[in-house]
Amino acid sequence: DDPLNDITRAATMVPRPNFAGSSAAKAAERLNLHLEAAACAAGVTATACESLHLDELDDALSDLLALTFKEADASSELNNIYRTARDRRHLRHASLNEAQAEWGNLTSQVFNVASRASAAQWAPESPGALARSGKCYEAAMLFAHHLPRGSQSKLPNTFRLPLLPMGAHAEAANALPKQVPSGTATLEQNVHKAVTFQVNCSICHVQPTSSFQPTQSRYVSPKPHPALVHPEERRSTAGRLETVLKV
Repeated sequence: DDPLNDITRAATMVPRPNFAGSSAAKAAERLNLHLEAAACAAGVTATACESLHLDELDDALSDLLALTFKEADASSELNNIYRTARDRRHLRHASLNEAQAEWGNLTSQVFNVASRASAAQWAPESPGALARSGKCYEAAMLFAHHLPRGSQSKLPNTFRLPLLPMGAHAEAANALPKQVPSGTATLEQNVHKAVTFQVNCSICHVQPTSSFQPTQSRYVSPKPHPALVHPEERRSTAGRLETVLKV
């Protein structure tokens, strides 16, 4: 059970240790425990990401975003906190129709080259698996960071909350933003663009395991400073803490 209320949690930009892991896979494993508990409290079913089809994930995302807009009085307060802080958790879609068009278009592109029946065998780095993982990350972010706990219970009891992808699937999705899309195929480009946005929230939950050493990377304090316009934390593939600052 999370002791922080929704507003306090939204204003907390660095995840607490029990909401983080040393790798994308370990972070997903830990966060899934919290998602399962939250789903139980909301009266819905938590479902493994890899067991869901892309069109099922589109339906889940639509339900989550529709309820987010319906509960605008509460959810807008959370999103305003994210936008003011330029936090990665801010909503990226202005309307449900816009979001559904994007989700549905990517699903159609995947199913044009990979059958729905073969989804269980998709390799973690394949376009279909990456698209699925990205949708699961976005669903978890909407549920955890845009629906106040009082609103989560308003989801239909038949709703299946997607959990985060596990193991190699989590690692592949979180590694994608650091890579240049392979080839010029529309599908690969669109998967890269979508997943890069969808794992934005996840990146902050992966915390480096080693202490700072000057030979590893430059260090900038994550504490707010009036001269900093846009502090943005990123972690390199080597697990080092990097910071991009606009002053």
